[in-house]
Amino acid sequence: QDDQKRAQYDRFGHDGLRGGPGGGAGFGGMNMEDIFSQFGDIFGGAFGGGAGGGGGRRRRMKGSNLRIKVKLTLEEIASGVENVERVVNELEVAPEADTGERLENAWLTTKVNSALLTENPVPGLDTTRIKVVSSRNNVYLMGLVTREEGKAVAEVARNVSGVEKVIKVFSYTD
Repeated sequence: QDDQKRAQYDRFGHDGLRGGPGGGAGFGGMNMEDIFSQFGDIFGGAFGGGAGGGGGRRRRMKGSNLRIKVKLTLEEIASGVENVERVVNELEVAPEADTGERLENAWLTTKVNSALLTENPVPGLDTTRIKVVSSRNNVYLMGLVTREEGKAVAEVARNVSGVEKVIKVFSYTD
């Protein structure tokens, strides 16, 4: 019974459920106008309109929804968003970091920030413009810098013990 109702709803929408289990008026939930509307405009415009000849309102045929599976990369999705300049796709699927891993990440970030302060790789560079984030021994460097500054900052980060990989996510001014 429920499968029948589902099939009626999928085929005729809400109209298919009116009038009890068999639909309305013994026509599977369709009235006479619905039945003739299924023919569409088979007569073309020869009689001044659709199947009824009077050019009355047209009903849209109801049916199942069209579903299409589309695979897109993160870059393809982001390219359609305004003001997105680029996407750095370094996504890693891994279990959630436990407390120990989070502490190690925080410690690694602190060590990189300290190295940037003490070794200031480019004279006059304000290292507070550099954002450092660590995850699983990977260091992400972000900020608005010149290419020379970005390269020098990355080199300092690479030389910090515990850093396995440096990912530059800089926006460059030059």
